[in-house]
Amino acid sequence: MRSPGTGPGTIVLSLVERGWQAAREYSLDVQREGGGVVHLVKGALSPAVHAMIAPQPRVRVVSVRRALFWPLAWAWCAGLLAAARLRGVLVDNERSLRRVRRWVGGPRVRLVRVGPGGRGYELAGGS
Repeated sequence: MRSPGTGPGTIVLSLVERGWQAAREYSLDVQREGGGVVHLVKGALSPAVHAMIAPQPRVRVVSVRRALFWPLAWAWCAGLLAAARLRGVLVDNERSLRRVRRWVGGPRVRLVRVGPGGRGYELAGGS
């Protein structure tokens, strides 16, 4: 299955609240297919975690304070939608899936939930 957000100039916005491993594995697959991923992380990252993910081409990591996470997530979605670059939003829990579903959806943007699985991650919730 081809990942949402593949192709030059397209972006998958990954909203990271709980765990890194599945989102990281997914972003590497999107990167190999030519798409980009922005991981918006709730909370501060340790330098070790930042170094592990940041060096990948077309994979960007932005960590924000908890209070700014949802307003910034909405702003990124709105901006990327306006620029016609948003191809998918990746969340790591059901509550976030319900929240983001109100902002995006339809044929242009796929909303998916990621979790641990057989190849490092498993997609659910509209994937």
